[in-house]
Amino acid sequence: MIKKKTEILNLLEKGQTAVEYLLMLLVVVTILYTLSGRVYKYFLGDIKACNRYSQSFVCRLYSIYNIDNYLYFRLRR
Repeated sequence: MIKKKTEILNLLEKGQTAVEYLLMLLVVVTILYTLSGRVYKYFLGDIKACNRYSQSFVCRLYSIYNIDNYLYFRLRR
């Protein structure tokens, strides 16, 4: 009788462990989903809407390597 009760309790604990793992997975997925929007906005952004004050990584690279930003000087001898 006691052995059966402990077996039932062990089965219930295994189910509880599975539920805890699923809830932890749900929390991790939720955190990653919310952060993905911010990461997308920071790294990729919209290259067509780049201006001087844009903080995205792509806009910074675009402003560095854009040929319109270079100044040319004529040197006289």
